[in-house]
Amino acid sequence: MLQYHISAGMRSWRRLFSGSPTLAVLSLAVAVLYSCAGEGDSESRGGVSFDAINVLIFQPRCAVRACHDSSTQAAGLNLSSGSAFGDLVNVPSAEVPGLLRVAPGDPEASYLVNKIRGTAGMVGGVDTRMPLGQAPLSDEEINTIVQWIETGAEP
Repeated sequence: MLQYHISAGMRSWRRLFSGSPTLAVLSLAVAVLYSCAGEGDSESRGGVSFDAINVLIFQPRCAVRACHDSSTQAAGLNLSSGSAFGDLVNVPSAEVPGLLRVAPGDPEASYLVNKIRGTAGMVGGVDTRMPLGQAPLSDEEINTIVQWIETGAEP
């Protein structure tokens, strides 16, 4: 895992081994996006970039054949590049229409969070943890998505 340290205005990186190549890449991408962010960008406000989540989590883990790709669109959800944000944010869930897939600022009211945590049955949905047929997302990946939602789920 890569940790970002700020000390007396100096930025430095320290590599810590966590055994998760996906997490290391995600952390690096978020840090790079943070360092390039302007004052109005979500990264500069302490948020996480949707683009980083899309490229490092949604594309390789969800927008795959027979799942949430452009041809299958399981549950009407297309997580392919160019469609993912519009199909997630402020869109009612197909399984629980009373919940939004992503409710900006409110991860607990976001059906996506329940699906990736495996708690969708507790909110009236199908209790199948996503990604289906794969290892669950790591706690760090889930926390990254939760942080993005908490900070407003900006594009």
